Amino acid sequence: MTPLHQIGELLRDLLLRVPLGAARGLFVATLVLLLIWVLRLAPEETTDRAFDGTRHNLKPWATLALFVQIVIYLFV
Repeated sequence: MTPLHQIGELLRDLLLRVPLGAARGLFVATLVLLLIWVLRLAPEETTDRAFDGTRHNLKPWATLALFVQIVIYLFV
């Protein structure tokens, strides 16, 4: 067995010790922090200009997408 295999086995054994609830909690916390960051962005940073010159605010769509992901990972 090569040294890379040994390192991989060591990492695998360490990661298997992490409880599933803790991993889920950390992942959901990351999504919540990302949602807070998106909500705090300035309107100039979340507005996109279309080809016809109209402006579209992308913050509601990003908020919706993150909220759906949070709900899915919390309850499914």
